[in-house]
Amino acid sequence: MILKKIFAALVVITILTIPVIADQSKPRIAVMPFNNIGVSKNDARVVTGLFETGLVKTNSYNVIEQEQMKDRDGGTKNINNSIF
Repeated sequence: MILKKIFAALVVITILTIPVIADQSKPRIAVMPFNNIGVSKNDARVVTGLFETGLVKTNSYNVIEQEQMKDRDGGTKNINNSIF
């Protein structure tokens, strides 16, 4: 009886941890803001947002959003172990 409970608990724990493990296997990336060369600053922000959203929708990456990259002073954080 105790073995059945232990086995059931292990199955539940395994099922609950699979999504967490799968999520960590994706590369973590951040999209740096595009420069506004030949277009308005707002257009460059829109294109950056569209590109970032497209990457999120592929579900192939853990995308660090622009707001997460900003520190309290409005600057960009130095994010280690990320692909730029």
